[in-house]
Amino acid sequence: MRFVRTSVAVLVVALAIGASTASAAPQRVAHAQASACFFAKTKFVLHAGLAFYAFHHYIYDPFKAGSFSGPHKTSTIAKAAAAALVVYHEMNEALGDAKCSGALSTLVSPITAALGLVQSAASTLKSGGVPDISTLGTTFDALGASASGAGSPIKDIVSSI
Repeated sequence: MRFVRTSVAVLVVALAIGASTASAAPQRVAHAQASACFFAKTKFVLHAGLAFYAFHHYIYDPFKAGSFSGPHKTSTIAKAAAAALVVYHEMNEALGDAKCSGALSTLVSPITAALGLVQSAASTLKSGGVPDISTLGTTFDALGASASGAGSPIKDIVSSI
């Protein structure tokens, strides 16, 4: 049980590091914002899909399977920590795309709530608690359902190379 807490702690610290570096990013100029809104719906599906895949494949599914305490726990935790940074970055990008698109504007609030939950998980970890990965999984699934309702379904696509 102690190792599971440590594993979850590593994941949340990785998310917290991503949150603190993202908030320190400089503001974009108006011209850059206008070009960032080009193909907003397409970019949203791309960024959200990457975030969902990384979260489900490297964090949520191994968490449900108990892989953070199994025989290959070191590599599982390392992959999950890297995926956590990818998830946070891609969700921020998806948020920017949702703000640019009128069709996706209804998703701004759920994405913001999901990012707030990630930051709350980091705070829980910093105070010595264990964050709830299950709640994050439920939030991501609800966000996926909202995106489908907005006409931009997000799917985890796994293909063999």
